[in-house]
Amino acid sequence: MVKVSVIVPVYNMEKYLGTCLSSLVRQSLKDIEIIVINDGSTDKSMEIIDYYKKEYPKLIKAYSFKNQGISMTRNYGIDVSCGEYITFIDSDDYVEVTFLEDMYNKIIENDSDICVCDYYTVNEKEDIKEFKLEDFNICSIKDNPQLLWKINSSPWNKLYKKELFKDIEFEVIKYEDLLLIPKLLCESKRIVKLNKFLNYYRIRENSETTVV
Repeated sequence: MVKVSVIVPVYNMEKYLGTCLSSLVRQSLKDIEIIVINDGSTDKSMEIIDYYKKEYPKLIKAYSFKNQGISMTRNYGIDVSCGEYITFIDSDDYVEVTFLEDMYNKIIENDSDICVCDYYTVNEKEDIKEFKLEDFNICSIKDNPQLLWKINSSPWNKLYKKELFKDIEFEVIKYEDLLLIPKLLCESKRIVKLNKFLNYYRIRENSETTVV
């Protein structure tokens, strides 16, 4: 078992994938695995994955299958993961070098089920803006129901105890995050916030959604 499993679904992201994987293989937390899943890409994404797998064989676990969609891809990543904790990174995003270490230390120190952090948005011109979530004390949704709409519904700026996924998975629907994240938040007994900007969320004009 490793401390953290990072699940990276990939579909036709050759333009950004190298930046994403470079940010992950350089993480200051070393006891990790990076699960990269090629979901039937038709561009050079698989070549990029193969390169990183060759260069970092102890970190990268690579899988490839016919296109099934991001929900099935993420669920597969959860199934094959060996980490005590899980995080999801979209293949066009990237993270600070201390992302996993900072999040892991925070969730351990506070004996929590989910840790969330602030993040940056990056547009097509590479302009970067801070996006700060509202601060909150360690609590559950039962203690603070407002967190259901104060915490963003995306999976990528969060670290989760793997046990949360025992009976919860991504459903095969559009905007699957909007359904899954509230379930995980409700299942958590302790949710903690790390007041650091650690993720870079890329907003693309041709993306399925640009809601932050």
